[in-house]
Amino acid sequence: MKGEYDGILQWPFRMMVKITLIDQKPKIEDRINVSFTIDPRMLNDSAQFLHRPISERNASFGAQTFCSLEILESYMHQDAMFVKFEVFPIAEAELLGRNMEKSEKKKKQHASPVVSTNYQDYP
Repeated sequence: MKGEYDGILQWPFRMMVKITLIDQKPKIEDRINVSFTIDPRMLNDSAQFLHRPISERNASFGAQTFCSLEILESYMHQDAMFVKFEVFPIAEAELLGRNMEKSEKKKKQHASPVVSTNYQDYP
């Protein structure tokens, strides 16, 4: 979508985008957040999606299979849903990924419960 700051932004868009549904269960140990990461490097022909818009809107892309409607509805609590969007430069995302892997290994060693997962873990 065209915007007033397009002239000062870097094109094409080269950031990782992580979308997370935040679980609102009362017990923290029962919470399982659902996350999906969009990596622009995975798009073969990214010009129509990630380059500076030349018309009012670019073609869209994203996470059509983020999660099912049934799962999505289960994250509603008192008519509210919390969705977290994080945008990272590729290098920072790779560093965060490596640190997360190390952190996950430590968690497994200490038998801590997993509180975050990918949408693929859901039916």
